[in-house]
Amino acid sequence: MQINNMKDTRELSKDIKIEMLKNNLNKQDMQRRLCVSYPTMLKKIEQPHSMSLTEFKKLCVVLKISVNELLIKKK
Repeated sequence: MQINNMKDTRELSKDIKIEMLKNNLNKQDMQRRLCVSYPTMLKKIEQPHSMSLTEFKKLCVVLKISVNELLIKKK
């Protein structure tokens, strides 16, 4: 995987929000499912590249999407 195929922060944040809508999850639901404080969850959604791999994987599980589907740009 080449790094230039990864979504930038803005794209990734937008796609996380889209997936939240698809799964009928609001920010409070996400906060509970990720087991983090509300401010931390907001930061993770707005700055997804700051997450650890483990956190990102957990996010993907909650959103029912693969890491690759969420992280990699579609051609």
